Amino acid sequence: MLLGPPGVGKTHLAVSLGMEAIRHGYSVYFVTLPDLLDRLVQAQTENRISRKMAHLRKCRRLLILDEIGYRGLDRQATSAAASRGGQRNCLWNQQRPPVAKPV
Repeated sequence: MLLGPPGVGKTHLAVSLGMEAIRHGYSVYFVTLPDLLDRLVQAQTENRISRKMAHLRKCRRLLILDEIGYRGLDRQATSAAASRGGQRNCLWNQQRPPVAKPV
C-alpha cells in the first residue's frame, strides 16, 4: 500500500512498478478504485458480478488500484474489490491513511 499526500509520486511509483512487472512477464491491470467500483456495480446490476470477478482473478497477476479515498464507497462493491485483493497481488494507492473502525 502506498500512502501519502497528493503530488508526492504515488501513482508514478505504482505505474513504474507495474511496468517493471510487465517487463518480467506479469500481466498488470491498473485502474482507479472509483472506475473499478463503477464496473463492479454495473456487473452486479446486470447479474454478472461472478463472471466479472472471475475475469479479474483469471487474467491479471498484479492489480494496481489508484485514487482510493476520493469518494464514498458502495459497501457491496468495496467488499468485492477487497476479496479480489486478498486472492492475488494487489497494490493499493491511497492519499490518506485508512481510518480505524471504532471499537
